[in-house]
Amino acid sequence: SLPFAALQLGLDKRLSKATAKMGFVYATMVQAKFIPLALSGKDILARARTGSGKTAAYSLPLLQKLLVSKEKSLAAGEPGEASVKAVVLVPTRELVDQVRAHLWELMYYCRDVLTVMGLSGESVEAQQARLRDRPDIVVATPARLLAHLKSGALSLRDSCEMLVVDEADLVLSFGHSADMHSLAPFLPRSCQCFLMSATLSDDLRSLQSVLLHSPVVLKLEEGREKGKLAQYYVTVPQRDKLLL
Repeated sequence: SLPFAALQLGLDKRLSKATAKMGFVYATMVQAKFIPLALSGKDILARARTGSGKTAAYSLPLLQKLLVSKEKSLAAGEPGEASVKAVVLVPTRELVDQVRAHLWELMYYCRDVLTVMGLSGESVEAQQARLRDRPDIVVATPARLLAHLKSGALSLRDSCEMLVVDEADLVLSFGHSADMHSLAPFLPRSCQCFLMSATLSDDLRSLQSVLLHSPVVLKLEEGREKGKLAQYYVTVPQRDKLLL
């Protein structure tokens, strides 16, 4: 494992300090491979299992890009109107809250500059009211994001610089496939995009062709002992499966 400092990523000091504060001493394989490619502007399709450190792998380049963009605007004396510049899509509302919290921690030293909003448990109407503040980053499920785009409460075509689809295989298997394909017309053509997935299926390749432009494909295998996540399953009667 490489220390974060040894990677020489050129991250903003505020982000480097936040990773140290969070106890990120050594970069995981996905972080070491993914972050330099992402910072170079590539679209990426990455196969990396849950618990491999992939949330930080895509969050750090996302925050870095937004900080650089803000600095350029301020230096040019053109702060511009507030707008949504990055979107992270996840399969469930619970993951919306988790990813938002992770981004919030990485933003510890730049919360005065960047804002993030998670669209999870509230009503559509309550979220529409909050979206009027135009956060820099929105974390949502595909269905909820699409609802706001169709209603006109949110617009991405002229502002969005980055799109991340986390747990992309689950996004598709949880019934969001049609929503994902419906999102494409609402996105700008020049948007940098990351697809993070534990598996690479035919459905994912179909989505890749819609969202990604000449992507780098990373197939990362880490030893079992490196993962920090314990996973369990419980057998239930078929009739109770959906209820549970």
